[in-house]
Amino acid sequence: MELKRKRTLVVEDHPGMPSSLTRALEACGIRSAHAVRNAPEAVARLRNMRYDIVLADFDLGPGPDGQQLLEHCRQERLLAPTAVFMMVTAERAYDRVMSAAELAPDGYLVKPFTEQTLRLRLVRALARKHSLAAIHELREKGNHEALLRACDRLIGAEPRFAFELARTKGDALLALARHDQALAVFEQVLQARAVPWARLGMALAMEGLGRYEQARGILTELLADAPEYLA
Repeated sequence: MELKRKRTLVVEDHPGMPSSLTRALEACGIRSAHAVRNAPEAVARLRNMRYDIVLADFDLGPGPDGQQLLEHCRQERLLAPTAVFMMVTAERAYDRVMSAAELAPDGYLVKPFTEQTLRLRLVRALARKHSLAAIHELREKGNHEALLRACDRLIGAEPRFAFELARTKGDALLALARHDQALAVFEQVLQARAVPWARLGMALAMEGLGRYEQARGILTELLADAPEYLA
């Protein structure tokens, strides 16, 4: 995949790191990279320009961190459906970052990383976004019925995205108040992998079904096991 025309925003407050990341991006073929120091500066840029890639450090010093920046961008629709938001983090903070990913970024880079790793992660993330572009557009529009049909088609055609599509399908079913079907989707996910978002989805589905004590029990366990996830 060609990267040289991808407009890229680097969000990094550590001295020397923005220029280091910019050089790494240039080695990947990206020439149009802009750098800012914090979340407010990033938001100002994103309000005025559409970027294809956002490369943000998780730890941005005082003020919002990279995860909060991602959440704000998603809520305010500052990112195009095909844009990639990549989180950069130090190895010692990786577990903390992963446990907090309710609104997950499109990928992670653990420092230190090579230019080859950077390019590989960006190419994979952009290819995934391209493959799932229709899903992202329907989700942005809130067209849940069409979203369900698209998820069912793609789960068969793109099994490598099965977990991501199952999450999208479960959320769409919750939005349509089809709680019994949503519960079945999240239960199936949990049989394969114990991910916090599926446990939260189960609790929401059970609440919708009036099974309040079971929902409360799941949420209590989730808060104990992954407190940062629901912070």
